[in-house]
Formats: sequence, C-alpha cells, structure tokens
Amino acid sequence: MFLVYNGIGAVLLGAIPTLLLITKRLVTPSFIVAGALTVSAYGTWSVYVAPPVTPTPVDPTPFGWYMTGWIIVVALALVAGGTEYGVRHFRRGKNRSDSVQTHD
Repeated sequence: MFLVYNGIGAVLLGAIPTLLLITKRLVTPSFIVAGALTVSAYGTWSVYVAPPVTPTPVDPTPFGWYMTGWIIVVALALVAGGTEYGVRHFRRGKNRSDSVQTHD
C-alpha cells in the first residue's frame, strides 16, 4: 500500500503542475514542486551522502518526507496556482476597465 501511495504521489507531483502549465499557463505550481524536490534532495545529500561518516537513518530522509507528504506539496502548489490565476484574472479585468475608461 505504501508503494502505491508513493507511486500515486510521484505521478501527481509531475502531472498536476504540468497540466496547469499547459492548460492555464500557471508557473507557480511547477516552482513549488521543483523547489520542494530540490530542498529535499539537497537535505538528503547533505545529511546522508556528504558527511565522511554516513549516519544510520532512523527516520525517513528529507526526500522520504517529501514523498510521504506529497499531498501537502500538491496542496501548496494548487493554492499557489489558484493565487496566480486569481491575480492574473484580476489584473486582466482591471486592465480592460482602464482601457475602456481611457477610450470614452
């Protein structure tokens, strides 16, 4: 079950930002997912690979926490994407109303 959970998470972590980028041109979900992946990979590398003596992992690695908590990363990406969409929609509506007022 755990592998299925992580497999679903891996697919959604790639698919959701990609779909939002292609369909709505939203870039923040991709930045959120890529940033969390980068931070977790660096954390895993710096704790478990870079030291001269590799510690015995007791808890999941930072990357393991990323994969276990993928739902949080997806939720943050969706909130950021919704915010980006709202700001663009608001600015687009404001620009249209400004251009109508200037042409009157």
